[in-house]
Amino acid sequence: MKRILSYLSLLAVTMFLLPCLTVEFGGDGGMAIVFLLFYVFNPILAAFVGIYAGMDMKTTWYFPLLLAVCFLPGVWVAFTTTEIMFVIYSICYLIIGWVVMLITYGIRKLLKK
Repeated sequence: MKRILSYLSLLAVTMFLLPCLTVEFGGDGGMAIVFLLFYVFNPILAAFVGIYAGMDMKTTWYFPLLLAVCFLPGVWVAFTTTEIMFVIYSICYLIIGWVVMLITYGIRKLLKK
């Protein structure tokens, strides 16, 4: 339980603080960080969350969902709540996390045989 709480706190801090930090840079530097965040860092994080969740899918299946849910308030606070693209990004991160989770679960199941 302690491991799950530490993971959840790390996830919440990451998904809330990183979008807020991009606003601080402003201009072209901030836009470059936004692109890296949305197209590189967050998809990789979603894949790692999926791998972690796939290791023990019975108790951690909801971790990719938490990543997607934590992403929305972070970007809505940092940017604007009327932008629907953030919901689409969140759904993409959820799909990435769950697909990787299922692949990890399948590989672990095959290796146990």
